[in-house]
Amino acid sequence: MRVAVVCPTRRIPALAPGGASSHLRSIAGGFAQAGAEVDLWAARRAREGQPVADLPDGVTLRVARRGRLPGVLRRRRAWDERVDASALAAQAARWGAERRPDVLYERFALFASVGARLRRRLGAPWVVEVNAPVAWEAAWFEGATADPALLRWEERVLQEADGIVAVSDALAEYAERRGAAPASIRVVRNGADPSPAETAAADGPFVLGYAGTFKPWQGMAAALPSIAAFAATLDRPLTLQLWGDGPDRAAVLAAAERSGVAVDARGWGEPTRAAWHAAWVPLGPWPPAGGEGFGEPCPDRYFSPLKEAEAAAARLPVFRGGRQHPPAPAPATWEQVARTILGSRGVDRVKMRTAHG
Repeated sequence: MRVAVVCPTRRIPALAPGGASSHLRSIAGGFAQAGAEVDLWAARRAREGQPVADLPDGVTLRVARRGRLPGVLRRRRAWDERVDASALAAQAARWGAERRPDVLYERFALFASVGARLRRRLGAPWVVEVNAPVAWEAAWFEGATADPALLRWEERVLQEADGIVAVSDALAEYAERRGAAPASIRVVRNGADPSPAETAAADGPFVLGYAGTFKPWQGMAAALPSIAAFAATLDRPLTLQLWGDGPDRAAVLAAAERSGVAVDARGWGEPTRAAWHAAWVPLGPWPPAGGEGFGEPCPDRYFSPLKEAEAAAARLPVFRGGRQHPPAPAPATWEQVARTILGSRGVDRVKMRTAHG
């Protein structure tokens, strides 16, 4: 089977650090581990000034050239994203003609439904992966106006897709609210590959680890007093080991200094979770920006954090909501996640077409 994993937005570069890009590579790698030939069609390779991640084995990356649009017009996000998505779709049509995919697996993104343009031309089912209610995120975190036209765009995409993979129950409910057929929706939570079976040192500081992008919606700076309170209950010093970067990093470091929490700031890199005693999963207030918008109740808390799955795979406790929680059961591997997706409704007719030549 051939799978084309499509990321139509430049906001998620294929080889960038950070959770969304890591998830994109992980799902593509999972399809390859499951035995598929995998092409990753992306609008952007990496961000300038950031480290470049490795591509998973068995995955071929193709990065589209940007669409033609004068720079002044790119200030309007809808025009900016749509013209680049159109350029990606045109180039992907040629890539698909060279190596015709059996499945188009596209990450849900505003203004950028590439699979809708290609599924009939390529004869492949179009599966949309929903990681967030993208209209709400645009209004909450990205300065967009809560225009009902954004919800209508979501509705067109989710109603037209052959199948929908939601990473949480709340997102499955949201897709159904937007008019998607319940039978087309499957909840497939994020996975993580097993970590080395090691344990952190029994002596020395208690290491609370975080790896990811420092974003305002996570409420990281506001959580530092609760980490200080937790540290006071321990029989040894606590060190907060921070991996990554992002817009809230300076605020988090300042809050740690005010709270008296010792910080080991590493920047971008691959953490050794075996050296951690617990993983920090920041949990900001809900809803992030004051409740209702778009004339309807806001979605429930919808995240399926990679940080939680990775902590569970490493058998680590999680610090969340001001207290430590015991290790969760091991999550599915990315190969198991991919196999579940390939067995979902909307992909069924691939098997039928293969069986009948």
